[in-house]
Amino acid sequence: MTHPDTNVAPRPGARPESSALLPILWRVIDRWHLHEPQLASWQDALDLLAPEHHGWAGISERLQLVNTFQWHEEDRSRAHGAGDEVLAAAKRSIDASNARRVQAIEALDVEIMGVFARAGPAPRRCAAELRVPGQHHRPHHGPRPQALPHPRGTLHRRRRHGRIRPARAPREHRRADGRPRRLPRPPLP
Repeated sequence: MTHPDTNVAPRPGARPESSALLPILWRVIDRWHLHEPQLASWQDALDLLAPEHHGWAGISERLQLVNTFQWHEEDRSRAHGAGDEVLAAAKRSIDASNARRVQAIEALDVEIMGVFARAGPAPRRCAAELRVPGQHHRPHHGPRPQALPHPRGTLHRRRRHGRIRPARAPREHRRADGRPRRLPRPPLP
């Protein structure tokens, strides 16, 4: 399956853009299916499908390759009639793939943080750039604090209107006027 814009390469050292990531990931999957008959091991996949990009895009490619390889290993382990040897080999392969995934994610974190550090702070945008046509111009990030009900106020209103009734003391612990009687304090040890 070929997807549009799968050959778009991000600029080296550019800030990662989510719109640039999806074509890279689809390209890895397309290349995988093209070479799938020759991919018997992780080393085969790495040799035939080495990342085409550098920087964060290359690490993202490698992470997608790890994921695609692992998905196929998991499918192999779920195959009907897979014997103990196949399951044991698939489990070892999946465990190694999980370790590769963790390494790739950590490398991606380091690379992206480095790109942001080298680029400096993001440029400030004026309010006019942030406006969406046809929408109210005040950004909405959730309810304002004064619009939220105060928990103690809500509890007080519920008690006052009878939804929560205070527990009544048993008759033997009440005084003649109905109020609770103070019980003697237990002696100190």
